[in-house]
Amino acid sequence: MNVPQRATPPQRTRVDWGAAKALYIALGPEERSLARISRELGVSETTVQKWARRDEWVAAAEEADRIAAEKAAAAALRTIEQRNQRTVELADRLRDLAIAKTEAGEIDPNVAVRALPRYVQLEQLIAGEATARVEVGDVQAIITAVFAVAGKFVPADRRDEFLTELDGAVGGLVAITGGKAA
Repeated sequence: MNVPQRATPPQRTRVDWGAAKALYIALGPEERSLARISRELGVSETTVQKWARRDEWVAAAEEADRIAAEKAAAAALRTIEQRNQRTVELADRLRDLAIAKTEAGEIDPNVAVRALPRYVQLEQLIAGEATARVEVGDVQAIITAVFAVAGKFVPADRRDEFLTELDGAVGGLVAITGGKAA
């Protein structure tokens, strides 16, 4: 006698719900959805919703987003602080160079005397101290003057390299065209 065989019921999909939660969080706010997780895991959206509620996926994702935003803000702040520090160090070196060249008689003292208050003002501005109102154009003019003066003391064969480094130190505030500050 031939007994008909029963069809085997489909196996349930075994899901690592901890990994599913991690995937949901990792997607980021713009891509994140329970429907997407449902499609990726091959399970019903209702099942994903049940696990998401149970394990508080939405709250965990919001917390992860908040932490990521804080870290990004801290990294941006460090970058700004580093750029400000490099600019202050550059201004210090250039001021010292201008003083040395003035003392050696290589620069007109009137030029150095007019430039020194601007260096002080730039340092105060970067430090967040109260200063007279300074426009971005004023800062660009100061940096352009620094580029022009400092460039005179760099050998011609290294001038492009020097100006590129100087431009990087001030964060591209002054455009370099044809080996000169524009």
